[in-house]
Amino acid sequence: MKIGLISPNDKGSYRNANFLTENLGIGYLCAYLEERGHEVIMCDARFNDFSPQTAVKEMGSKSLDILGFSIWTGEGAEWCKQFLSHFIRKQKNIRIVLGGYFPTLQPERSFEILPHADVIVMGEGEEILCNLVSAFEKQKEWKDLHGIAYFSSKEKKVITNARAKLLEDLDELPWPKRYLTEKMGEYDEVYLEGSRGCVFCCTFCAIRPFVGIGAGSAWRHRSAADIVNEIKYLRQQNPTLKTFRFIDSDFIGPAEHARAEEFALLAKQELPGIKFHAEGRAVSIAKSKCLLEKLKEAGLYRVYLGVESGSQRILNKMNKQTTVQENKDAIAVLKKLGIDCTYGFIMFTPWTMEEDIEENVKFLTEVGNIQMNKFFTELLLIPNTAAYKMARSDFTISLKENDTTYYTYPSLTTSVARIREIGNILEKKRADFMNKLWFIHRGIRNAHRRNLIETTSYEVGSNSLFLNIFDFCWKQAKENTLPEIEIVNTCIENFTPQITSFLNTLAEKNLLKVSSFTDEFQYNVS
Repeated sequence: MKIGLISPNDKGSYRNANFLTENLGIGYLCAYLEERGHEVIMCDARFNDFSPQTAVKEMGSKSLDILGFSIWTGEGAEWCKQFLSHFIRKQKNIRIVLGGYFPTLQPERSFEILPHADVIVMGEGEEILCNLVSAFEKQKEWKDLHGIAYFSSKEKKVITNARAKLLEDLDELPWPKRYLTEKMGEYDEVYLEGSRGCVFCCTFCAIRPFVGIGAGSAWRHRSAADIVNEIKYLRQQNPTLKTFRFIDSDFIGPAEHARAEEFALLAKQELPGIKFHAEGRAVSIAKSKCLLEKLKEAGLYRVYLGVESGSQRILNKMNKQTTVQENKDAIAVLKKLGIDCTYGFIMFTPWTMEEDIEENVKFLTEVGNIQMNKFFTELLLIPNTAAYKMARSDFTISLKENDTTYYTYPSLTTSVARIREIGNILEKKRADFMNKLWFIHRGIRNAHRRNLIETTSYEVGSNSLFLNIFDFCWKQAKENTLPEIEIVNTCIENFTPQITSFLNTLAEKNLLKVSSFTDEFQYNVS
């Protein structure tokens, strides 16, 4: 059959709008279907910045049998709605399939937004989609397949079938079909998937609801040899490729380190000159110094940690199964080894009090490497997660303003509510200001990657700048005398000269180029 797979143009925030890379989800689906004899056409509307109308022109002449959408957010679903409003006039006898996080976690709302859809593939979709395609092709009954949801016009409700069994041996999957790597350069990150799922059960995380497992480990991995062979193949296709990023939530995995050690050995022997970025758990990173040394020798240059909070009370609410000290220890180990460390952080949760914010600021001050947005990041409630269910029982929650994906909640104190509103104004109405701060952070990360001697002084300067900006806003929020918008305007006026000077310094070192896919960042110094 002829199948179209579309990644909608979901822009995201100013922090990720400029980072363009492949959608591995549709890449894996394409490879899996092609291996079984089907013809697949991929369209990454985000990378090409396609409007729904432009994407219709691109796909409307293909005479497709099935059209699938890989949807992460409600914004992406709305884009697909506009696409289908034009597309179905061109091709009426076509099956519409939805997949990804948003349809899996919110099937009812997905069918409300996209009533033309026939079926949702729940969770990891390779085998499920292939079974669907086979049923459509042979005109067999498909509504009893595991791993799908569909709207029953007879029962006037969404029917969600039992979840499909997870694939255990990821080496059985063909490598994803690539559509950008041939155009990438030395500093562009090539995404890789070395494992799926997660061992842990953080209350806010959507991984377990997505894969459809409650208790037990949902973590599965590819072999070291399979990963190395894929990288070798990609470099044969494009010898300039040097930088790779594992998108796994936990590259190392459970206590057994044999696979990671084997990867370090093979990569050092067979992949000279590569650099790679991985994610890990603080509790395992802090205890893995020897392994990290081997991985660094093989090319590990950066690790992302899901730290999330400097308050032990909040970490417990999140079920992080770690301590504030373990988070500090993990960051310290990486710094000692000379491995760049970035980390996730959530300043506001449904349970945040003033003392939690103070503990967060203390933590950020101590560990450094601060991004400005970390001071204003909110825990967004995703339907079907434990945090969503907990908050719904404690508070009146509602969809975020102009959002169709995430839910928000009231603050417990006036001061927390005010600083959240200040952050909201900065993130939405004054994103131009926040964008400048984001590029300072990106410039320093580029300095890290190039091992510039000035990197440490840059980082100390940016940490001080970001802390001072937040301190100004936090003090004003607690005083409760000026309106939030006035606090924001005064803050921007006070700190803009210092920010301008910092950006110019980074620009002089040519540290603001983000990707070979986009023009070099143009900063207006006036």
